[in-house]
Amino acid sequence: MAHRLALVAGELDVEEALRRVGTAKKFQRWQHYYEIEPFGTKRDNYHAAIVAKMVADASGVTKESGERFTYEDLLLKFEAPELKRRQSVQEQMAMARIIAMAFNAKGKDV
Repeated sequence: MAHRLALVAGELDVEEALRRVGTAKKFQRWQHYYEIEPFGTKRDNYHAAIVAKMVADASGVTKESGERFTYEDLLLKFEAPELKRRQSVQEQMAMARIIAMAFNAKGKDV
């Protein structure tokens, strides 16, 4: 949230933007306001999706199922990347041996 607020305020330095906000209570108020009335790229995404839905409706474009698109269908999806499975110690050692061999080191010493 601090980065969004800095961008909207035209401030590249996030710490400076937070200093300008003042107190933690004021920052919390901005967070609550953002939940009610999004601004910046999130709001732009909703606006673009609504316009795209209107264009699709006006042109008769539908989903493969024949249903009309909802604006939610047309929102850009920003999902957190999937967490990768942790490597086992054996897998890490095997990778270390491969790297060591690539640099002409003795893989068994790794």
